[in-house]
Amino acid sequence: MDWDEVVTHLRASYRVGHATRTWIELWRSLRDGARAIRQQQTVRIAECHGETYYVIEAEIAVPAHARTALCEAAELSMGTLIDRGDALVAHTQIPGSALTPAALDLILTAIAREAMRLSMLVWQRLRAVADAQAAHEARFDAA
Repeated sequence: MDWDEVVTHLRASYRVGHATRTWIELWRSLRDGARAIRQQQTVRIAECHGETYYVIEAEIAVPAHARTALCEAAELSMGTLIDRGDALVAHTQIPGSALTPAALDLILTAIAREAMRLSMLVWQRLRAVADAQAAHEARFDAA
């Protein structure tokens, strides 16, 4: 797929935010039971050694103070974690020669689910720590 085909497919199939001649921003809402996560994904074009690649990233909703621990402990079934400073993202890339609309959809969904899973994991752990701290304080106040 060339870049114009990628953009046309994404505009027809997804909620597109900003777009330039080299990247496009997608917004998705993914559900895990009763919880929903609104997620930003980006697809951008890159060139390496004369070959076109598409870089696909999904933002992981995690507070800055929890990024290091997540990066050290996380295992992804697809892609790698990258801390860009302003955001933590699940990142993958594919050669343009191997990309089809169906493959793009599968990759976008898979990387989005990885990011969502990691986001949920962090928020569940933060919630458990907060609940444990509240229980400890309640016992302390009762005594």
